[in-house]
Amino acid sequence: MSDDVKSEKGHQIGGRIDSNSSIEAGIVIPKDGDAALAFLRDEDNHTVSFTADQEKALVRKIDWRIMPLMWCCYFLQYLDKTLINYAAVMGLYTDAHIDAAQFSTLALLFYVTYLALEFPHGFLMQKFPTAKYLGLMVTLWGLIVAVTSAAKNWSGLVATRVLLGCFESAVAPSLILITGMWYKRHEQPPRVGFWYLGTGTGTIVGSLISFGFQHYHSPTFTSWQIMFLVVGLITVTVGIIVMFLLPDNPMGSKFMTHDEKVFAIQRLRQNQTGIENKHLKFGQVLECFKDPQTWLLSLITIASNVPNGAVSSYQATIIKQFGYTSQETALLQIPSGAVSIVSILIATWAAGRYNQRGLCIVLLLIPGILGGSLMAFLPADNKAGKLMGNYLTNCIGASLPLMYSWVSANFAGHTKKVTMNAILLMSFCLGNIIGPLTFRKHDAPDYVPAKITIIVCCAVACVLAGVLRFYYVWENKRRDKLEVDLGVDEFTDRTDGENKAFRVLLPGGSALITTAFRSRSHGRDAGRRKEVEAVDIGRGSEGGVPVAVAGATAAAAYLDAKFHIRKDLQTLYGLSHQKRFVAKEVAANRSCLFYQFEAQVQRIPSDVECLWSRTGCYTWSETYDQACRYGQFYLSQNVQPLELVATYLTNSPEFLFSQVGLWSIGCAPAMINYHLTGDALIHCVKLSGAKVMVVDWDEEVRARIDENRARLEGELGVKIIILDEEMRAKINALPPTRPDDSLRKGMSIEFPMALIYTSGSTGFPKACAFTIGRAMEFGHSRITSTTIQGWPNSDRYYNCMPMYHGTGGVAAVTALICGITYCIGKKFSTSRFWEDIRDSNATVFVYVGETARYLLAAPDTGRDKDHNVRVMFGNGMRPDVWHRFRKRFGIDTIAEFFNSTEGVFALLNVSRGPFTDAIVGHHGGLLRAYLKDYYVAAEIDHETGDLWRDPKTGFGRRNPLAKGGEILVGVADPNEFPGYWNNDGATNSKFVRDLFKKGDMYYRTGDALRMDKDGRWFFMDRLGDTYRWKSENVATAEVSEKLGHHPGLTEAIVYGVAVPGHDGKAGCAAIALAAGQAPTPQFFRDLLKYSLEQLPKYAVPVFLRLQQETTAMHNQKQNKVPLKKDGLDLDAIYGVGNDATEAREQGKDVMYWWPGALGYPDSGTDGEGYVVFTRADWEAIMSLGKEVARL
Repeated sequence: MSDDVKSEKGHQIGGRIDSNSSIEAGIVIPKDGDAALAFLRDEDNHTVSFTADQEKALVRKIDWRIMPLMWCCYFLQYLDKTLINYAAVMGLYTDAHIDAAQFSTLALLFYVTYLALEFPHGFLMQKFPTAKYLGLMVTLWGLIVAVTSAAKNWSGLVATRVLLGCFESAVAPSLILITGMWYKRHEQPPRVGFWYLGTGTGTIVGSLISFGFQHYHSPTFTSWQIMFLVVGLITVTVGIIVMFLLPDNPMGSKFMTHDEKVFAIQRLRQNQTGIENKHLKFGQVLECFKDPQTWLLSLITIASNVPNGAVSSYQATIIKQFGYTSQETALLQIPSGAVSIVSILIATWAAGRYNQRGLCIVLLLIPGILGGSLMAFLPADNKAGKLMGNYLTNCIGASLPLMYSWVSANFAGHTKKVTMNAILLMSFCLGNIIGPLTFRKHDAPDYVPAKITIIVCCAVACVLAGVLRFYYVWENKRRDKLEVDLGVDEFTDRTDGENKAFRVLLPGGSALITTAFRSRSHGRDAGRRKEVEAVDIGRGSEGGVPVAVAGATAAAAYLDAKFHIRKDLQTLYGLSHQKRFVAKEVAANRSCLFYQFEAQVQRIPSDVECLWSRTGCYTWSETYDQACRYGQFYLSQNVQPLELVATYLTNSPEFLFSQVGLWSIGCAPAMINYHLTGDALIHCVKLSGAKVMVVDWDEEVRARIDENRARLEGELGVKIIILDEEMRAKINALPPTRPDDSLRKGMSIEFPMALIYTSGSTGFPKACAFTIGRAMEFGHSRITSTTIQGWPNSDRYYNCMPMYHGTGGVAAVTALICGITYCIGKKFSTSRFWEDIRDSNATVFVYVGETARYLLAAPDTGRDKDHNVRVMFGNGMRPDVWHRFRKRFGIDTIAEFFNSTEGVFALLNVSRGPFTDAIVGHHGGLLRAYLKDYYVAAEIDHETGDLWRDPKTGFGRRNPLAKGGEILVGVADPNEFPGYWNNDGATNSKFVRDLFKKGDMYYRTGDALRMDKDGRWFFMDRLGDTYRWKSENVATAEVSEKLGHHPGLTEAIVYGVAVPGHDGKAGCAAIALAAGQAPTPQFFRDLLKYSLEQLPKYAVPVFLRLQQETTAMHNQKQNKVPLKKDGLDLDAIYGVGNDATEAREQGKDVMYWWPGALGYPDSGTDGEGYVVFTRADWEAIMSLGKEVARL
């Protein structure tokens, strides 16, 4: 018989027949041949033909079935083995009573076991169905992870880590074999890369899981124990699913038709690697050990996994040593996963697209060299650079899927491939064993030798990749010289050494898949080969790779858009960065803001403007000189370090010269409202304990001081200094000598940068110590969050709010310590505001309360957008004003903060679009989890205006944030709240204890807020402003917002008023009409109709107070106190004996009411509406009230 065998169709199939082969249907079937060849013994199976589009569809079908399951397996094996990394910062050391050396041993034991079991697993997978075997191993290691939660000591952890290594060591060789069963060689890198993405995803998910479980507190389980239990049970579930849904091979798959199975096998002929073989061939084992590429690939794998093992095992430790908390450490590992994912996606796509595995590996190792260099050689205080270096080293791990795909593509013969998989995984384990050992105890805390090892190993791996490339080039050229026929060697389970038609894929060469078909056959079997080559050239199945990348990018973008992860990380990083900055300044004995201002002066050119005002402009150097002069002046007045000086100053450059001058000598100002007089003024000065008081030269200001001079000087012993022209000239003549550092030596970050007083709307003002530490921490982070920039990209920060007040004062300090030009407006004026903005060339302005509403109510001058402002920063923006103001004046960003001068509850909303319009803050998914039990909402008793408590238990009720309530801040130590200066009673009143359980303590904000499902915070009301009517709670802020949108109104201040004969309080709105709007009956009918459409009936105001003139407080905030005090007292509103007519004639406010709301017939003839409220109406209500009282 001829050595060549032809099929019935006349095509030469080829191949020699020996004693180990048989002939069936014209096909030579070796008795120990590949399982695919046995499947193809039926001649009909050779006639299946697919077009390129059909092949693409088949590949997509295979992708959807097997890739998610493979990804889950690799994701879980990475997550499960690294859980111990997260547990290390969650209390594992303490709970299990282990030390760092024992922890390092746990990592070592895992990989030793992993290494030892590679060969047994490889051969067992050849004997048993691969997918079923994989599913069983996943299930078993999931059980081990769950059981780890019960480990209480070193012995228990050793046992679980050893068993975990036993079972997890099966996953990588299984997945490599499965990938080779289903995909062409050029399709394999992106597929291997896809399931290998589980490492990066595992890092991100592990970080989030660790972060989340760190908020779990239970007497039964610690946070790390419940983490192991939950993740372990999830793994068991996935393992069972894999056993049932992942097919063992194409021949036995149930999700494909018969023709699809045949073509799925036929399309892999060109791989020359076979699909599956159950016969163990020791000749192939021996050949594997003799093959040079075996040892080169192994050495590359070892070299690249030494740094990979070191980083993966000690990443949390490294990051935490940069000065972060355990929770911050968990979050800061998320970028590591992102780097891993991106590098894997890019590398595996490029390797498949350009056939450049070796080059891609080198390009992945270069960031590892750079990252190791940054961690090893940057100065210790450059934490950001070291952290970036740590992130870059996560590129190294992306080289492993390229190694996997090399083995799958360049090793033929099932036993040889299984053997090489085992050797490769053993090399992987060896690298990961060596890596953690480089972190030696005596090298702590910097571990410089370990980081140098990362650099060296990456460099060695690069060199070895180059050597491997030269070997492959030489081997392919050697094979090209041989003359071979193309036969059925594709499925005879021949090794790459035995099959002379086989060509290796170069690490960085140009050999393509079609090189494997070079032979003397020339045109023989050309029809079949041409069809296959057409598919190869088109590479249609690779279209899924960019789609996968785009899909991953889109998924990441969606998650970020949904949970605002990037924003939260930026926030957390900014706050953490500022805390470390403060700690650094404290360590350097620079706990004084004078040093931060001085640093800006030294950084910024001397001719750059620091202060702008109508009375004069000053450069940074001139401002510094003036501050030093004021410091010397205060010393001459016998002001001693750590004393407070009372300042009674209007907005001016001198205000800041005085403040910074006081800092320069280790003191601070007590910034008193220059409108105060009498008892309130005396009270504020007395609280401060100041012995010196500096007063503005303004005549009205001086007059108020003259009225109280006797009491200030006599009762309090205060020395009064008027900063008149003569005194200012005297100070300006002093030499600008820098006060000595010894004067500031005793300052701490708990000392006030200034004493700032509350508005005093409900009594005497209270003094709040705005500490140095708080100014340092929040000043920089808030400015960064709002994109406001200092020199050299300097913004110009305009403020006409009173600088003695919290918003204006803190804005000024922030500008000075951040290098921002500060533009000073004397006081707020609607007519002068935009003129100041344009003349000062401001790019940012400060607002408070009703500022925006007043500006919006002003007539259009035609120059509304003629300015350079891009950010407005402040608090108290009314929701009904927000969108209209931005649209009319063209402001890009509204940065609304929510905080009180003394408070520990702070929110910031940087709004650039509708999603964040009209809210006071926003927390993404990470911050919501981080602050879950820190910011809580408590039920309010609106009858008393206090927190509700159960009459039986005495405990309060915690509301969901979506419902809202008074916001409380959990505090462990009352000292977290700086308190009120010299007022322990007021300080203690801000805390509530034993509210939800015995021993708890919360800071009370006094504000009711709610947070929606997207993390947006909405202001509801001030505590005490919400009233109860018709058995419903009415939030005045929400009613004000709705009324504020009415085109006929420019103001609506809502409050509750007592009505005789009725429970609770009825709503009353003090309104101001828009320009040109007359108070006609039709207007009031329309207003009631509008209110009923916009509000629940119970929330519609029953009374209106038409104000003839609205006056805000000195800080531009609404003042409800006199309105609530007047209530429905017509003597106070109209004047004694007057009715509405006389009140209107005398220019006083006029009351209106909605009779139907109280059950009275409407007096209007054209429909229900608000009507004038007369004394006769009041008498009728009073009579009803007396009758109700009698009954």
